[in-house]
Amino acid sequence: MREIASIVSGVLARLLPRQSRVVVATSGGPDSQALLHLTSVLRERNQISAVLAVGIDHGLRLEARDELAFAENLAKDLKIPFEPLKVHVSKHGNLLEQARHARYAGLEAARRKFEADAILVGHTATDQLVTILMRLARGAGPEGICGIPETNGYIARPLLEVTRNDTIHYSKRHNLEFAMDPSNHSNERARSRIRMDVLPTLRTFFPRVETHAQRFSRLASDEHRFLDKQAADA
Repeated sequence: MREIASIVSGVLARLLPRQSRVVVATSGGPDSQALLHLTSVLRERNQISAVLAVGIDHGLRLEARDELAFAENLAKDLKIPFEPLKVHVSKHGNLLEQARHARYAGLEAARRKFEADAILVGHTATDQLVTILMRLARGAGPEGICGIPETNGYIARPLLEVTRNDTIHYSKRHNLEFAMDPSNHSNERARSRIRMDVLPTLRTFFPRVETHAQRFSRLASDEHRFLDKQAADA
C-alpha cells in the first residue's frame, strides 16, 4: 500500500493556508472516512487550526442515516465535532445533479457558519478517471476533459492523488468502519458500470492508470487556464 498520508500532506500544504479552519464532508464511505482520519492525523503537521465534520443526508436512501453513523462515530473517536445536515433534493430534472447542488449548498452554509477556509471533499483519482472517460464518451471538449478540479472556490479535493483502493486499504489498516453505497454497484448507472467493468481491464494493462489520469487532468487544466489568459489578454 502506498503511504498516502505523505501524499495527502503534500497536497494539503499546497491547497491550504497555515492555520486553516476546514469543514470535512463525510458520508461514512471509505473515501470520506479516510479523509476525515487523515485530516486529524495531519492536523498538526499541516497546521490546521480547527476541523468540523459535516455528514450530508440527501434523504434519498434510508440506509444513508445508518451510514452516517460510521462518520459520526469516527469524528467522536477523533474528538472532532460532527454536524449532521439533511438537505432537500428536488425530484425534478437530473436527480444526481440536483443532489450535487443541494449537497454543496449545505456544505457552503456549514462553512460560513464555522468560518472555515475550505471544504474538503473525498474525490479520488478513481473518480477522476471515471469522470474523464465519461466526458470523452459524451463528446466533451478540452475544458470538459480537464476532469474534476483540485479546487473550486472553497472546495478542495486532497485525495485526487490517491485511488479508491488506497482509501479502502487505509481504512482497513486503521480499523475504520465504513459503508459501501449500493448504488456504486448498480448496472443501471454508466459511472458504476465503468468503475466495475472498464477500470479493472485498464488496470490489467496499465496499473497506474488512475494516477496518470490525475496527472493528465492537472496538465490539461494548466493549459486551459493559460490559453484562457492569452485569449483574454488578446
